[in-house]
Amino acid sequence: MAVGFYLAIDCGTSQQAADSVASHFRTLNLRLPEIGKVDCDVSAGSIGGQYIVAVVPLGMGYGLPGYSRPELLVHEDAIREALYEHLSLASGFRRAIFCADPCDCIFDSPKESMDIDYPYMIYANTEFSQPPQQNIKPFSRGYSIVLPCNDRDASP
Repeated sequence: MAVGFYLAIDCGTSQQAADSVASHFRTLNLRLPEIGKVDCDVSAGSIGGQYIVAVVPLGMGYGLPGYSRPELLVHEDAIREALYEHLSLASGFRRAIFCADPCDCIFDSPKESMDIDYPYMIYANTEFSQPPQQNIKPFSRGYSIVLPCNDRDASP
């Protein structure tokens, strides 16, 4: 079974927000000192009436057919931080998370569309009035991030 890592950005029912966020990420030039350029595929679409933007570092995963860059896996934290830094300049989305197959966990059911308790999930403060009972840290204007239990002072 193939597993891919990518940033999933939930834009709710707004196609305009999804188009704007996707456009923002198409300008991304992701380059890390340890591994060089990381090409990303950016796509926007709808899952059950919810618009999602996927930012996929090409080749990052396990058992992927075709193009594969296994060296990206050991740099998961650095790639997440770079994608989140770029995301911090965007707005209009409900929540976002970078992990293995994020759409499987955040859009698995209607109940999941309201979950914000996954580690490293970023969420819009105005959309979710009941924050999870975990370590929360401000992310960017109007957004917060859920940190893993041991990472209260960690950067996103």
